[in-house]
Amino acid sequence: MLGSLQGLAEAVANNEFTGEIYRFVKIDPNEPWFDMVTRAEATPDQVQQINIPPHLLAHMQTIPFVFYPREHELWFVAKDRKTTLAIQVAERFFQRLLEQTAATHQMPDVAVTALPDREALDEVLSVPGLHKLELHFKRPNPDGAAPVREPE
Repeated sequence: MLGSLQGLAEAVANNEFTGEIYRFVKIDPNEPWFDMVTRAEATPDQVQQINIPPHLLAHMQTIPFVFYPREHELWFVAKDRKTTLAIQVAERFFQRLLEQTAATHQMPDVAVTALPDREALDEVLSVPGLHKLELHFKRPNPDGAAPVREPE
């Protein structure tokens, strides 16, 4: 879930806004529960003792990000001491978010592309037994954004 946004009013002038992605686990209370003491499924009496209000969601994590509108670059913390967000998950999250926003406001389609490290390509190309490699390209978003920078 997109949790927070700061600096939207000044985003164009400052070329920056920040925010957080919220991650959490939605527990289905109707699914079986596990009793670690007995190493068996919890009994109906045990499950009946559980009282988690439906508006509380477990295992909340916050992932900070910063977006530079002119460059069309979004940077986020993929891993810290206790939180991890895979690049592909972040790419799908922002793709869906932007698709919904574009559809709501009658805007053109937006393509989200995660830029891998240069070392990632070398790693793929050095896989033993690699005989075929398929490349899929996305055209840049047609709004005159700055050219893509080389990763540092």
